[in-house]
Amino acid sequence: MKKSLILSLSALITLSACQKTESTAPQTQQDPHATHQVDSLATHEEPSSNAALELNNGEKWETNVEMLPFIQKQEQLLAEFDPGQKTYLELSQDLVAANDELIKSCTMTGKSHDVLHVWLTDHMNAMQTLEKSTEESAQQQAVATLKSSMQTYHEYFQ
Repeated sequence: MKKSLILSLSALITLSACQKTESTAPQTQQDPHATHQVDSLATHEEPSSNAALELNNGEKWETNVEMLPFIQKQEQLLAEFDPGQKTYLELSQDLVAANDELIKSCTMTGKSHDVLHVWLTDHMNAMQTLEKSTEESAQQQAVATLKSSMQTYHEYFQ
């Protein structure tokens, strides 16, 4: 319950932090940043509501170099996870911490940013599922989904 409250509060902070700086047009769509957990001082361009997970004219999108350590950290956490050594909740907390840093380090703009957010929204939903799951089979499935999500990241980004 406490984690859900923290996630909800983080979402509210994100709504005010992750704003488009170039436009003051009113929004009619739900903000895809709603599950982001970012520092209230972090601002970056809001993604387009019609973005899809796609390649950049057949090529992978460039990820800004500052974000790569946090992508790699999540991959490492998932690859090295051993339920005999660490709980699924601990894994979830470590992934959320790395993801927070990933989001804070984002300086991407334009279409690459929009496409990244499509991937990131699904990735964060899987992290939330892991955090909320209490049955081991659901936790195992969430970890498998997160590993698959990291593979998807590498299909679309470099």
